[in-house]
Amino acid sequence: MAKQEPTAGTTLWAASQEGFPTEKLTKNLRTDILVVGAGIAGSLVAEALSALGREVTVIDRHPPGAGSTSANTSLLLFEIDNPLVVLADKIGKEKASRVWKRSFKAMRNLTKKVKSLGIDCEYIERQSLLLPGKVLGPAGLRRECEARVALGFPSRIVERDHLLADFGIDRPNAILSGNSAESHPIKMALGILRKAADNGTKVFSPVEAKSIDANEKRAVVTTKHGHRITADFVVLCCGFDPPKFLQAKQHEVVSTWAAATKPQPQNLWPSRALIWEASDPYIYVRTTIDGRVVVGGEDEDHNDNERRAKRIPSKIKRFRSKLKLLMTRIAFENEDIDYAWSGAFGASETGLPTIGNVPGMPRVCAVLGFGGNGTTYAQVASEMIANALSGRAEPDIDLFAFGARN
Repeated sequence: MAKQEPTAGTTLWAASQEGFPTEKLTKNLRTDILVVGAGIAGSLVAEALSALGREVTVIDRHPPGAGSTSANTSLLLFEIDNPLVVLADKIGKEKASRVWKRSFKAMRNLTKKVKSLGIDCEYIERQSLLLPGKVLGPAGLRRECEARVALGFPSRIVERDHLLADFGIDRPNAILSGNSAESHPIKMALGILRKAADNGTKVFSPVEAKSIDANEKRAVVTTKHGHRITADFVVLCCGFDPPKFLQAKQHEVVSTWAAATKPQPQNLWPSRALIWEASDPYIYVRTTIDGRVVVGGEDEDHNDNERRAKRIPSKIKRFRSKLKLLMTRIAFENEDIDYAWSGAFGASETGLPTIGNVPGMPRVCAVLGFGGNGTTYAQVASEMIANALSGRAEPDIDLFAFGARN
């Protein structure tokens, strides 16, 4: 079966995608660390490891940033898909608390990284607004907020009057939180990858990994065209499309949709907070630096790009009907929409990724199944892998390891 493409339709970000200079792979290579994947996860891992002085090589079968990252809507939250109280029921309160704390820390560190490296990616810190839905109703949101506050997170309940006055939203209540952001996902991924290149990282594209042979001393990746890349360590950051030799039965590929309007700054809510709902599937709403509204979600459990493309018009109708109930001042008729697209991402029952050593493959680790928090979890992965390869303690390895309940 032919490989699935990462997106359908026309994304807002691809319209302004910047090129990234890559090299052609014409011979066998030897490197310290090989990163397979040049999206946001591969870029963050490469930058973190190259900043430690490691020799890093990156390969991708797509141009950098052109895989599933190009469909990312860059709604950057420390809040994960499964609410804290729901995740506690799935994996236990202690582990759920650690997952949420690690996500909070990663989001804070990502903001610091983008600022300290001077990445020009339309990165703006925002608050987030979680609305009641089928997963958590108004009473459930109050329990969720209490659990968050107990862990020290900057969350608070806002009531109906506040929602109506500040957002034009008529719901009983919501949770307003800090430590979130929005960005241009391709500019962020390529900007971080450029910093890795400044540190000496070499990027080769298009190069497709076909097989891997690993032992206690080294790992060898053989490419589609027969070249061999020998590395001390291999990090697989393959997004929704891992190589056939890598199996992670706990993950599945999910399709998602998004649309972006023409600029309409006159209709935006004053804080431009990121808005989403405690439902499954949920929709979310964010703005852009030029005043557009981006709406996304309505996920489905399949990986069929032709089907994704055909479903774009019906998903726009679904977005429109939900927006009419949620935020009536947003213009979202067909003539108001500039871009509409669909993409794929890895997901799991708990919403947690897999980050860790691949069973049976010494010196190979993988980063899989990010759910709706792809960029935040990519930051988590970069921290964990950098710690592991530099001999620093990594207290949360058990939360995301292969075989964990993720």
